[in-house]
Amino acid sequence: MTTLLSRLAVPVAVTAALAVAIPVPASADEGRGAMYAALGVDDVGADYLFLIDASTSMRPSFSNLKKELTTFSGSLASGDRLAFVPFGAQPDPQPWLPAKSSESSAAIAGLDTPDQKDTDFLTALNWAVDHLARDTSAAGRVATVVLLTDGDPSAPGLAECALPPASTWAPVRSRVRELEGTRPVHAYAVPLELKAKQCHGPTPLSVLQQAFPSGEQINPGASTTVYLDQAKESARAEKARQLLSSKGELDKTVTITWPDGVHSLDPTQAGVRLPVRLAVSGSGPAKVADLTGTLSVKVTDDDGTRAVEVPVTADPATVTIPAGGQAATVVLTANLPQPGGRTILREDVTLAGTVSLNGRISAPWLDLAGGDLASKLTSTITPAQAEVAGTGSRGVPNAYWLVLLVLAVVAAVWPLVRYHRARPLMSGDLDIKLRDGQTTTVTLHNRRTVRKAVGDGTLHLRGVREDGTAKMAVTWTPAIGSAAVKTLSAGKRVILGSVDVRHRPRGA
Repeated sequence: MTTLLSRLAVPVAVTAALAVAIPVPASADEGRGAMYAALGVDDVGADYLFLIDASTSMRPSFSNLKKELTTFSGSLASGDRLAFVPFGAQPDPQPWLPAKSSESSAAIAGLDTPDQKDTDFLTALNWAVDHLARDTSAAGRVATVVLLTDGDPSAPGLAECALPPASTWAPVRSRVRELEGTRPVHAYAVPLELKAKQCHGPTPLSVLQQAFPSGEQINPGASTTVYLDQAKESARAEKARQLLSSKGELDKTVTITWPDGVHSLDPTQAGVRLPVRLAVSGSGPAKVADLTGTLSVKVTDDDGTRAVEVPVTADPATVTIPAGGQAATVVLTANLPQPGGRTILREDVTLAGTVSLNGRISAPWLDLAGGDLASKLTSTITPAQAEVAGTGSRGVPNAYWLVLLVLAVVAAVWPLVRYHRARPLMSGDLDIKLRDGQTTTVTLHNRRTVRKAVGDGTLHLRGVREDGTAKMAVTWTPAIGSAAVKTLSAGKRVILGSVDVRHRPRGA
């Protein structure tokens, strides 16, 4: 709230105290605000009962005080109420007026300049307690008593600066305790250090605590935003605690939605993943921390069956499950041990067992509401485990081996095939006639090559293929001279030097 130091001819200490004393109440922090809104307790009406010392010692600060009260009234919520009650020997009762209204502004403007001789705190505070107790319109509302005084007591029948004896305050304190059992009540003293102050024993706070033992002082320089709004905050928190207790928020059940049926895992994969969803009972959120688990399975392969138990980690390891029936997703991962090296032969692997999950559950709303609710929380994770199973194969697939075998056979046979195709079988007979008239016949007998000594040389024949047709390559090597080579087709004749060679097909 803006101070009026530059415009008021009053002591600096007075102005500073008033400027700090009546600012705009602060709102609850964002987390509590969301909780209060969800529970329907965010709108709590507040009643501010100002007991204003009307003795003449208050006169120097009164003009400034009225301006600050006007500003404060305009800063409240529309559902709040105020009453400005001056007191001297007796209080001057005033009705509740709505904040942010012309009525409250007019009431402040109409406050008379202090002119009372007496300042009877006992009578004023006793009246304030009775007034709040008799108020039938205050159900569910927060009551805040603000004592504005310089702390100088002056009551009829008592010595100057003396307070009534402690025994006379006991009935007032008793009624305060009764009142606090029906509605939230807070009390604050605003010390106004005036030059006209004469009494140096009693202080505004010591006076207030005669009736309200838990009363507090708002010191100049402190944040009165916190002081004057904490009454509302306490009321919201108390209502929230009551609702949280009645709505089952002290017994949280986190339900895990595992995949439908028996979840399938591939046992041949080192890293297995399992997504799950977490939901929480009640209307408030839950926080699950240190999420861990265990995968306990039996793995069967060609080496037999063995038990495997490995830890399960969660991502994220700490998750907040939203309120309102929403769910949070967590991915569970585990590392299955695999045999070392490469498995050459194909083998089938099966897996069957369970996966479990556990963690620490807390309820953020219980912490925000305060009190001892958080210590009363009981929690359960259900169902804590689920069945898992799976099949897989490792090693080189049999089809690969078959392909390799076929390729090996082809690689081995193909050169032979090519050789046989390039060297076809020869059949039929060869009639050979030399220049000197000598003749001979050679039967080929389906051979690929034939070598025959003829006369003074050697005749060499081998099957060949030209343009897809089987023929014979005939080589005549005389004892003296160069060899001659010609191709002989079936049923044809070639002459090589002194040798005449004619092919006679079989049966011709």
